[in-house]
Amino acid sequence: MDQHRVTFTLNRLVGELNTTADRVLRKDFGLTYSQFLFLVHLDSAGTVSSSVLAKNMGVSRAAVSKRIPWFTSRGLVRSGHTPSDNRVLTLSATSQGKRLVAEMSDHLEQRFREKFDSLEGVDLDELNRTLLCVLDHFQQQPREAAMAT
Repeated sequence: MDQHRVTFTLNRLVGELNTTADRVLRKDFGLTYSQFLFLVHLDSAGTVSSSVLAKNMGVSRAAVSKRIPWFTSRGLVRSGHTPSDNRVLTLSATSQGKRLVAEMSDHLEQRFREKFDSLEGVDLDELNRTLLCVLDHFQQQPREAAMAT
C-alpha cells in the first residue's frame, strides 16, 4: 500500500479506529461497535421507520430487521407501528438505550483521548476541527453536483 496517498492512510486509520472501538466496547460493555452504531443512529433519529434507519446506516432493511429482537429483548429499543399504516415498523431508543449510548460514547471518547495523550505533536481538538471541516466539504460535494444538474 502506498504510504504517501491520503486515501489509503485515511482508510487504514478508520479501520484501526473501528477495530479498537470494537475491542473496547466488547470488553467493557459486551456490545460490538456495530451494535453501538445501531443505537447511535437510532438515538439521533428519534422515532423512525426501520427502512429509514437502514438507509441512514447504509445497510439493508433485512440487516436492521435481524437486529431488532436482540435490542428489544434487552430493553434498549422500542418497536411499534405507525398509526396510518400498521405495516410500517417504527423504532426508537428506550431511555435505557439512550443512557447506554451516552455512557458508551463518553467511554470511547475517554479511551481514545488516552491513546492520543502519548502521541506528541498532535493536538486532538485541532485534529477534530480539521476532520470536521474535511467531512463537511465532502458532504457538500454531492449536494452541489445535484444542484448543478
